[in-house]
Parts: sequence; C-alpha cells; structure tokens
Amino acid sequence: MNDTQQTNVTCDAKNCKYHAPGDVCKAENISVEAPDASKKVETYCGTFAANGGNSASL
Repeated sequence: MNDTQQTNVTCDAKNCKYHAPGDVCKAENISVEAPDASKKVETYCGTFAANGGNSASL
C-alpha cells in the first residue's frame, strides 16, 4: 500500500478511543494479533485502547 492510499476499516468497539461515528476506526495503524489463529474468534485488535486511555489486552 502506498502513502496516498486509504483503507476504511470498520469496527464496532465503541469504547475504543479510535472508534469514530459510522463504526469506523480512525487509528493511523492497526495491529491484528494472533499469528497462529485459525478462526476469527482467536484474533484481536492489538491497537485497541479504552476511551480512558488505558490499553487492554487478553
């Protein structure tokens, strides 16, 4: 992806500080973690940060 290309990422984590109206993620970079995942439920967003400023992890 080049510097001028934009990708819209939807997200329904409304308590994340990067959540924007319309269920859009406004984070500059997104990290989806779980290198050995074989199912969607085994992944999580490593970029998530609670609205209060504290990041959460599993």
